[in-house]
Amino acid sequence: MIDKFKDSLAKALGLNSHWKSLRKAWADKEFPLKVFGAKGPWAAAMLANLAPLSKGSMLIVTPSDGDAQSFAQDISLFCENVHQFPWWGTMLYKGISPQASIFGRRATILAELVSGERCIVVASLRAVLGFLPPPGEIADNILRLRPGDKLDTTSVKMRLPEFGYSRVPRVSVPGEFALRGEVLDIYPPGSEQAIRVVFSWDEIEEIKSFDPFSQASSIKLDHAVLHPLRELIWDSDKTERLRLHIGQEEDEVIRSSLESDGRFRGEELFYPLVFDNPSNLPEYLGDEGVTVFIDMERLFISESAMLKEYEELYARAKGEGRSIPKPDRLVMPLQTALHVCGHHVEFHGLNTDVKAASFQLASEPGRSFFGNIAFLKDELISLLSNGYKVFVFAESESQSQRIAYLVRDIDGVEVGSAAISAGFMLPEARIIAISENEIFG
Repeated sequence: MIDKFKDSLAKALGLNSHWKSLRKAWADKEFPLKVFGAKGPWAAAMLANLAPLSKGSMLIVTPSDGDAQSFAQDISLFCENVHQFPWWGTMLYKGISPQASIFGRRATILAELVSGERCIVVASLRAVLGFLPPPGEIADNILRLRPGDKLDTTSVKMRLPEFGYSRVPRVSVPGEFALRGEVLDIYPPGSEQAIRVVFSWDEIEEIKSFDPFSQASSIKLDHAVLHPLRELIWDSDKTERLRLHIGQEEDEVIRSSLESDGRFRGEELFYPLVFDNPSNLPEYLGDEGVTVFIDMERLFISESAMLKEYEELYARAKGEGRSIPKPDRLVMPLQTALHVCGHHVEFHGLNTDVKAASFQLASEPGRSFFGNIAFLKDELISLLSNGYKVFVFAESESQSQRIAYLVRDIDGVEVGSAAISAGFMLPEARIIAISENEIFG
């Protein structure tokens, strides 16, 4: 069913003159580009088809974290190697550290981008506007391993703890490594599988992924990229730079924590302060990457609400006597992000700018049935009689079987197990996608 759905959308795009013009403009790098009317899975299908036209990675910016999660889910239906770059998920200036998994996911994605791996990254506006270490800082702290390479085990034993890894007899959770004889096991953050490096003397013979629970090897890998568990490693130079921005009392607490653990609570707030020119996520894409801004109208509304929240939290923290950076040291304006992204695309709602060079690729909203199965059946019969291709998406195999049973007496309805954020209609192409939530409410 999924393949039929993809083929139907590809044919619908192929018949659209605006789509053909958009593909040409994208391939010819006539950025910036503006697309009007496309959203949700329909926009995801377009971007999945446009991504191969670029030599670099793609960054997709959404108004909220929930939107980022939904869009990552939608575009994963059409292509692989999709990552959601998380925001910290904590209230700014509260001194509460994010979960370790968030540090790991962010560090993994940044390492993949600087390593030149082509991928699609989806992130909320908050995550994209936040300042990051320069790409060179990440690149300098990466270990690349390939079969045939020399492996200095003495150096590895020193480097991995600096990266934040703990040495154990047997890896079982992310952030651990084990070195036994001529086998090096590493469990990177953000990965479901651990990595096993087998070497003879000082030469790597093979690299495999393996299940950390059963310890059984599975897939041979042509390389492995090892990186710190966090996007910044504190050294003496960075610590001295940090001291310029904090009070004496906080300095003592932070120094004590860094000496014992190599990290401190709420440290992510201070990352941008240790660099003269902190970077941002779009810069990690390089010259060939493309940044896509989804729902421009909502993005500017989200930015305004975010900055108001940050200013209020900053004023409250300053009132408590804390030494903290101002919001403008932590995030850049959306207009600046648009400016630094040389290759960028804006997705808007309805086109109100008749002078803009734009591409109209709108879809209509899906249908809602509120659990009324009789109404659902009547609508499906009507749609099919009018030549529509009907695709119903369930979030699990069991729900797919349930829905298929409910519409078993209607020929032509395609039901499959794959989640989409929302249904949509393409009247000219006679295609409708219906999500499980739209059926049952």
